[in-house]
Amino acid sequence: MFYLDDQYGCALQAACYREKTDIVKLLLEHKADPNVQGGKDGCALQAACLKANTDIVKLLLEHKADPNVQGTSFLLHIVQSVNKLGSGGEYGCALQAACYIENTDTVKLLLEHKADPNVQGGKYGCALQAACSTGNTDIVKLLLEHKADPNVQGGQYRSALQAACSKGNTDIVKLLLEHKADPNVQGGYYGCALQAACSTGNTDIVKLLLEHKADPNAQGTSFLLHIAQFLNKLGSGGEYGCALQAACYREHTDIVKLLLEHKADPNAQGGEYGCALQAACYREHTDIVKLLLEHKADPNVQGGKYGCALQAACSEGNIDIVKLLLEHKADPNVQGT
Repeated sequence: MFYLDDQYGCALQAACYREKTDIVKLLLEHKADPNVQGGKDGCALQAACLKANTDIVKLLLEHKADPNVQGTSFLLHIVQSVNKLGSGGEYGCALQAACYIENTDTVKLLLEHKADPNVQGGKYGCALQAACSTGNTDIVKLLLEHKADPNVQGGQYRSALQAACSKGNTDIVKLLLEHKADPNVQGGYYGCALQAACSTGNTDIVKLLLEHKADPNAQGTSFLLHIAQFLNKLGSGGEYGCALQAACYREHTDIVKLLLEHKADPNAQGGEYGCALQAACYREHTDIVKLLLEHKADPNVQGGKYGCALQAACSEGNIDIVKLLLEHKADPNVQGT
């Protein structure tokens, strides 16, 4: 026996969530509306998709369940009442839910019933981003074959391309770029696709993005930073400000070289460490520090967690990097903000 409350929105959604096929049939026979919105999973069809119960999905579709319903979850109702965010349940729609749990049969079934692959909302913004975040190439191909737009923006990673880059999935990145995905969309967890690739250290994906005109100096604003900006008016630029700073922080020397060869600005400001040089000093990576200085990095750029590169090097006690910075005219009296 299970109890009905706001968690499930309606009796039908509760039965779908519990995978009680007989009860689902009984409720539908008694004219239960399969398109009622609300509850934890947004609507009955999303609940069935999340449980990967193809039989119940078929049953609901046979009873005119709308595959494009954007059900609002009870958790989201709370958020909406506080700050008026958009609706759509945790996964936005049934198709996104099916993509997230990698249920290819259900994805096919929903698309056959005219599910719109470009419905927006939910944790991943759209079905394609959800599929890219799980790394399921077959589902990504299926969605693209059904006219999924790779440039839909929203969700945790802002774009499908950033999601694929964050997971290091080269095949999906290639596929999206072949379908005209924009590598310079800004926002999301990593700020932009190139920052995501640099953070994960995937040189092949970095090369691929640069070949497709990704801007190495893009300063994408991450969704986490949007919150910080709202609270205390911090500057923008994603967690690491730019792709170069991300690569320096992650100590990916080959990617640092590649970005500099593609005219990345070593003095771009923003992010947690203010600039690439401060990030490299904090990580005590002497070779990267030398590389940045050879490419005219300014040791007196102010800002970031330590105020300036010299303070970062001193805080870590790295005398070799301190000497190197002083040799390149670092001002020992700079008072970083």
